[in-house]
Amino acid sequence: MPTLLRILKRTGIEPRDDRNAAVHHGRRVRFDLEKAAKLYVDNEWNAERIGELLGVNASTILRRLRESGVMIRHHNDTKRGKPNHRRIDLDPQLVALEYAKQDADIKSLMAMFGVTKSIIRRAFDAAGVETKKRDRDGAKNPNWRPDLTAEERALRRDSAKQTKWRIQVYERDGYKCQRCGDAQGGNLNAHHVEAHCQNTKDRNDPDNGITLCVECHRGFHRAYGLRGFGRKQLAEWLENYRTKNAA
Repeated sequence: MPTLLRILKRTGIEPRDDRNAAVHHGRRVRFDLEKAAKLYVDNEWNAERIGELLGVNASTILRRLRESGVMIRHHNDTKRGKPNHRRIDLDPQLVALEYAKQDADIKSLMAMFGVTKSIIRRAFDAAGVETKKRDRDGAKNPNWRPDLTAEERALRRDSAKQTKWRIQVYERDGYKCQRCGDAQGGNLNAHHVEAHCQNTKDRNDPDNGITLCVECHRGFHRAYGLRGFGRKQLAEWLENYRTKNAA
């Protein structure tokens, strides 16, 4: 560019300033700052658009506005209110109609429409649809025990007796794991010496319980399962631990 200017001056042609709205004094550019501020604040134009109108680059517009005390927006602020070109909107009524079907759930709708959960929920909000209550009763519950009878299930629901039994076991054992001695609190379980689902007569008897920490309790059931164990297995398990740690 400097070479072109020199050629023009050499031939007697005065270079033309295409940025008519700006007045240049050396390296300092003067423009209608008040107009720029009005466009930026009131009309919410961005600096590039104002610069094109006033013949000044965007960085100069922003610098001068900042110097004059105008709060500069984040570059994304000028996009607020504009629709997202990547946004996916589904027909809320169609989504509601599919969801009303007996076996339909959010996961199946996601697969059907090929969208994420948030898009399905946005369609629900638009249609005024309330999400279904998840059916986690009976065999649909992940903790379902198929080995229990209806009578055993009814007995297991007697939580008041179980709570009393657990406290009695803790108090007798001094709130300490009877295997590793952990007594820090907050991580103790009352373990049935004879399986809860087998010895229904003594399931609330403190003599049929022992205090174990969470880690030891899980370790016992990993070794002996959830049923089919008794005092013999517990004594064997405790003795193995003592022998291992004594050596």
